[in-house]
Amino acid sequence: MLPAYIEMFIRMVTKITEQILCVADKPHIQQIVTVCRQTFGGWKVYVAKTGAERLVKAQEVKPNAILLDVKMPKIRCDRQTV
Repeated sequence: MLPAYIEMFIRMVTKITEQILCVADKPHIQQIVTVCRQTFGGWKVYVAKTGAERLVKAQEVKPNAILLDVKMPKIRCDRQTV
């Protein structure tokens, strides 16, 4: 394990980027999330427009977080897990 000051230096030099998967069928939601997370949070944003696409992208990208629109057609969030 590295000392805290060395870990902090490594993070400053290498700029660690977090990844988020935005699952939403409405383009305006996708745009808001993308602009806010990239501009203010420094996150890399991936977008999935359907429930099926969500599963494929989640496995490919392995994001740190998933933002899921629970009112998308053909998705029952009370029955599915990501």
